[in-house]
Amino acid sequence: MRPPRPLPPSGDGRSVLRAGAGAQHAAPVAGRRERKVPWELADSRERARILELEVTLGGPPCDALTAVDVRESSARVVVTLHAGRVPGARCGPGTEALVGTFRVIAQLAAPLGRRTLVDGARQ
Repeated sequence: MRPPRPLPPSGDGRSVLRAGAGAQHAAPVAGRRERKVPWELADSRERARILELEVTLGGPPCDALTAVDVRESSARVVVTLHAGRVPGARCGPGTEALVGTFRVIAQLAAPLGRRTLVDGARQ
């Protein structure tokens, strides 16, 4: 299996990586930050700098993952996922939406270790 491919920086400039093969994945796309999206931790590696998050979205063009913001301190890590419409999307009554669960992998500047992990949509 090939390693995940890095994507362009998101939010605060940290890269977000695609989930491994076989998993549905969501990578940030250009669009509006219309709402914060709650997530669940799917996997983390204490000594690694990678968090794998699970999020439920309707998907593009009306409910796309538009940003992953990571804020770190010595005591905690706050990860906020944003969703919204992509430019030019025509969303409204009659627009199909396929709700699905997606995996998002966020890269930290330092290993999570014993720091508290916080969902920015729930604080």
